[in-house]
Amino acid sequence: MDLIITNSPVIPSGAEAGLASTGTYLPMGDNMWYISTVGGEGGAINLQHNGTGWELFSTYGVVIVQSSPVAITVPPWQATWPAPMVVSLDKYAPWGGFANWLRLRFLEYV
Repeated sequence: MDLIITNSPVIPSGAEAGLASTGTYLPMGDNMWYISTVGGEGGAINLQHNGTGWELFSTYGVVIVQSSPVAITVPPWQATWPAPMVVSLDKYAPWGGFANWLRLRFLEYV
């Protein structure tokens, strides 16, 4: 499932300083999502649990923002982030028809 991150700060320093960290993040493995940085040098921004809480960081090692300490059992869209950052599950599938209905049914939206 993709994540939508809004109102998050820009990358504060490094080769991609000033680039936005908002957008649609794609799954990259267990408990990790990423977004390719637009206009960057092949870098990305990752969202991953660091053992204490969720952390948004660039591939250049710059931590952008962290959630309040929380166990990995709490997904990032339920963690407490510094306001006004919002992390949410993407509810809109790129496919339509019956497959989309089944997905929404499984997620208990219909």
